[in-house]
Amino acid sequence: MPVEIIAEVATNHGGSVHLAKDFIWRCAEAGADWVKFQHTRVRHLRRNDPQYKWFLRAEFSCEQFAELKAECELAGTKFLTTVYHWTDVPEVESLGVQAVKIGSGEAGELALAEAVMVTTIPRVFVSLGLTNNNPYESYFVRDKWANRDLVFLGCVTRYPAPAGIAANVLRGHSVTWATTGPSWSVSGWSDHAIGLGECEAAIVGGATVIEKHVCLPHQARSVQPWEATVAQIKQLRAFADEDPQRFIGRWQHA
Repeated sequence: MPVEIIAEVATNHGGSVHLAKDFIWRCAEAGADWVKFQHTRVRHLRRNDPQYKWFLRAEFSCEQFAELKAECELAGTKFLTTVYHWTDVPEVESLGVQAVKIGSGEAGELALAEAVMVTTIPRVFVSLGLTNNNPYESYFVRDKWANRDLVFLGCVTRYPAPAGIAANVLRGHSVTWATTGPSWSVSGWSDHAIGLGECEAAIVGGATVIEKHVCLPHQARSVQPWEATVAQIKQLRAFADEDPQRFIGRWQHA
């Protein structure tokens, strides 16, 4: 199965649509399947939140997100955004998105899960780093998630994450969760480690979705050690596309 790569821009654009579009084109050219932003709304934050001023600066309007979604389509990639509060879900749905992301900090928010359930958004990515690997049972209700592609991403919410963690986390999810509803398993990896080693280990371990933070040298805030350069995203794309099965049966054609 082809590996999908999500290039996580987050708020590195600092509220600049021009810079966000630069991210889109560079990530698309590197082979990212999705370019992801964050649907942040400071009205949900405390005024004394340490990042309040930054998120206020980096907040895009719905119209600006629509512009970025259209830019993704022009660039040949797909637009993705993380939604953090249940009241913002209708606005995200209005963009006509193919998928939405729920971050690890909100994976246990019942109201958010229920708000996404009633949308027509066909695909939902959910990171599990802060859920004790046991999200609310709302994710397992068969009738509400019917005809929905629900993708769980293994994750360790440490910045940077320790080396060697991906294999341990994915191995811990090797037994598929099962409840009274359908069964789900972790099929992706959301990476916060330095370099590409953990992403590559996750791919070798069977992950079919990889999310990796991406940076540009001229982005709106300081480059962080867990962020990948565009060149590294391209390298990750090449690693993901390599097919080891080409070695099977190669000497059996005499």
